[in-house]
Amino acid sequence: TDREKPQRFAILDNHPNPFNPSTTISFTLHAPGRVNLSLYSITGQKIRTLLAEYRTNESYRVVWDGKDECGKAVSSGIYIAHLRAGKHTASRRMALVR
Repeated sequence: TDREKPQRFAILDNHPNPFNPSTTISFTLHAPGRVNLSLYSITGQKIRTLLAEYRTNESYRVVWDGKDECGKAVSSGIYIAHLRAGKHTASRRMALVR
């Protein structure tokens, strides 16, 4: 049987949340296209890009290890996962507790 394709664009709850040392961010795409999943501090500073590539309309999971672009562990706090695909955007708050 064929897997059913997602019918909506969404970033789902990450698990676990709060997390330490890593969390899994899940999302669904309703149409194929270029996808960008980036992480920001609560003040809006870009921390890391986890995904920037073409993806088909499916469900995905991406693990964030609590590190920035340089591989340095970030401090405890609230972070925002921001998903963009075409004209669609969605965000989810996450809490890192060290």
